[in-house]
Amino acid sequence: MGKHLMKIVIDNGSYRMSNMGDISMLQVAVQRLNHFFPSAEIQVFTDAPDIIFQYFPSVTPISKKYSHTDYIGRIKSKTSSLLFGNKYQFNQEIRQIVEEADLVVSAGGGYFVDPFKGFAILIADVLGLANKTGKATAILGQGFGATQDKQLRSKLEQLLPEVDLIAVREKLTSIPLLKSLGIPENKIVVTGDDAVELAYQNRNHEQGDAIGVNVRVSNYSDIDGGVINVIKEALAEASKMLTAKLISTPILYAPFTTDEESDIATARALNLDEDGKDITTPIAAIQQVGRCRLVITGSYHAGVFALSQGIPVVALASSKYYQEKFLGLADQFGVGCKVILIGEYPHSLHQEILNSIKDAWESAEEVKAPLLESAQQQIKIGYLAYEKLTKFVGEKSIKLL
Repeated sequence: MGKHLMKIVIDNGSYRMSNMGDISMLQVAVQRLNHFFPSAEIQVFTDAPDIIFQYFPSVTPISKKYSHTDYIGRIKSKTSSLLFGNKYQFNQEIRQIVEEADLVVSAGGGYFVDPFKGFAILIADVLGLANKTGKATAILGQGFGATQDKQLRSKLEQLLPEVDLIAVREKLTSIPLLKSLGIPENKIVVTGDDAVELAYQNRNHEQGDAIGVNVRVSNYSDIDGGVINVIKEALAEASKMLTAKLISTPILYAPFTTDEESDIATARALNLDEDGKDITTPIAAIQQVGRCRLVITGSYHAGVFALSQGIPVVALASSKYYQEKFLGLADQFGVGCKVILIGEYPHSLHQEILNSIKDAWESAEEVKAPLLESAQQQIKIGYLAYEKLTKFVGEKSIKLL
């Protein structure tokens, strides 16, 4: 008999490959898995196999035809009880892919939260199927929200105790939630965001001189036109005061998403000096951030890309979803990240933004070294977490023999 070819299946947060943060997390996940399992075949769920090949020529895409974004519409014979008693089933292709895998992981993201409930349940079901078939499973670089949705919470209570390793990117929200679900501490590792490594590796060693800007306008950010106008006025004043160029640091890439959610469209609405329309890869996005002395952002990964290069951040948070993400990010790095909770400044948001930009500009050189040190530490812990997977895969493989 021939030697068994190890197979790893990755479910991830961006099937369309439209979000530079999600792609960067996936890049690091693949890089680390290749490091610890060099002979493994890695398969990734995607709706954009052509884009996957651009970043990961050795990865096998599980195309939309077989992906679980499509399986509800492809009901087959045997009933699955995975979705809360609903009579949904996995199509046979997915079932076979998961059953043939040695390791099934959910790559980094922030999708186990109420705003993305449907998406979270679909990913949970893939992991649940892997658990039922005795395969090693892991959730990596994940940010859990304090979910109030009973269905999602029930799903997590069902899934998480069976997962071998849960690596979270922050501890303020994720750890209390996991503890409330009865997850033992020995299953949890706080690694920081996986994308920290990619940004740190591609950092600008020189001090930037621009103000980077990214404001996410979406149904999960709760930032409306009135807030945009306040931000626009504050940015214009800050640019004039500091004699600094305003440049877009886009994360959500326009050609693969709606214009309303595009960071490019928002940059134009803010009247920035550069709209960032040519920034179409994670490395380009990281390098664009590297041109900045500070970044003001309502988008999480623009903050990650900045802090990981030693660049201070002013984070704008309106929705609970973004408040949890940014407060957790600020806690991970310890310094250099000021979080403005927009609702706390109904009449003085303009001045708060202006003051925070000024403070970040003045402290940029001082916070650079501690931010880079924090990034290094998070990368180290991340590798140690991924190394643990070798043990779980080995143990599960022995049991299945």
